[in-house]
Amino acid sequence: MFPEPTVAEPPDPAASDAPALNILLVDDQHDKLLVLQAMLADLGERLVLAHSGTEALRCLLEQEFALILLDVNMPVLNGFETAARMRQHKNSELTPIIFISPVSNCGTHASRGYSLGAVDYIVTPIVPEVLQAKVSFLLDLLRKNQRLKRQVEERERVRQQIQQSLQREILLRREIQHRVKNNLQVISSLLFLQSTHVTDPGTREILRESQSRARSIALIHEKLDQCVDLTGVHFDDYVRQLAGDLLRAYGLKPEAVSLRLDAEGIFLGIDAAIPCGLIVNELISNALKYGLPRGETAEICIDLHRSAPGWFTLSVRNSGVGIPKHFDLQTTGTLGLKLVSDLARQLGGTVELESKNGTTVKIAFMEPCTTKRGD
Repeated sequence: MFPEPTVAEPPDPAASDAPALNILLVDDQHDKLLVLQAMLADLGERLVLAHSGTEALRCLLEQEFALILLDVNMPVLNGFETAARMRQHKNSELTPIIFISPVSNCGTHASRGYSLGAVDYIVTPIVPEVLQAKVSFLLDLLRKNQRLKRQVEERERVRQQIQQSLQREILLRREIQHRVKNNLQVISSLLFLQSTHVTDPGTREILRESQSRARSIALIHEKLDQCVDLTGVHFDDYVRQLAGDLLRAYGLKPEAVSLRLDAEGIFLGIDAAIPCGLIVNELISNALKYGLPRGETAEICIDLHRSAPGWFTLSVRNSGVGIPKHFDLQTTGTLGLKLVSDLARQLGGTVELESKNGTTVKIAFMEPCTTKRGD
């Protein structure tokens, strides 16, 4: 009878930065196990000795091993049979195995051993330096793989934390956008209610203009709330809804105005979307109030495109009454058009006016935003 599996602890586990690894030594001859133990003692690993294949399988049920040295010639369960059963256990299905066999059987045994997933094959008599070098190399690879696995797991953990933080930020920003939109809608509603109690037409018009401006900004925040990452708005979708809101506000039927919009794929960040939205709001409002030809279907054309690297051009044209030839935006007393000039300057842009076949306002501005194709 052989003794229970014995364990040889490393001489000084604290001497090495890396924790000791478990190595299973399997041989039916106790003296050969002691020789293997002596050869590997200087490596500083934890050596477990098993005196049969059955004993080795029992050890694998109790703990995991970094490497198994397995004698081929054993009674009851030889090395190959033991290895085959080891591969059926989750704890050892991928554990590296080094087979040990006499020289006379090397060719046949090596072929069978590699078919069972052996990583190496050592013939007896064993050269201690060769065994130490091979075991050290395999354990070094294992430690590097373990470090790499930990790094991957740590990066995945950090990635998940970042993703969770981003999700929390998006939820917070979405809540802020939602509240801003609601507050602006309340302001718009208050302005409307106030206008119903005003008899002076001029004052009523001022309140209506203020209401439409608040609504245009609220619509930006509504579109931001609908964006997956809250980074901006699809300008064509925004303008189409804004124009419809203005037509209803001025009591016009959709067939009274033909809207031509060319801004497909333009995605504006909030820093550009709000001033651009206000500009379009002012120019459409002006066209609906002053520029529509009486008794005819009016046409409003809105175009936003990249005019040069890093630059956008926004063009709004209506087919109605043109502006006076020497009209100056800087000296105009009209709040809406002065607001257009101020907003263009806020964007770092310039404004051009044309009075040919109606009125065209062109604004060229630098790109403070990200553009992308529509989802």
